[in-house]
Amino acid sequence: MLAEAVLNTCDITYAKPEQHVHQSLLRDWGSRSYKYILVKLTGIPHIRDFNSFRVMRGSVARATASVCGHETYFDVALSLV
Repeated sequence: MLAEAVLNTCDITYAKPEQHVHQSLLRDWGSRSYKYILVKLTGIPHIRDFNSFRVMRGSVARATASVCGHETYFDVALSLV
């Protein structure tokens, strides 16, 4: 991922898992449902692609962290920065 980000001068690079991310089908279903609701509420269709497997430029991470609280969905904040 790091090589891809550097080669393409990307600020953020996400990996797309090939298998279920969680050990529980219920947790996978809950994650997909939560993202579905967020897409409907925010109108940001890319939320479905967000996951914790990412690499990002330090300045972007710091700017996003400065507007996040403990109740903030980090990837939604990333889409606003």
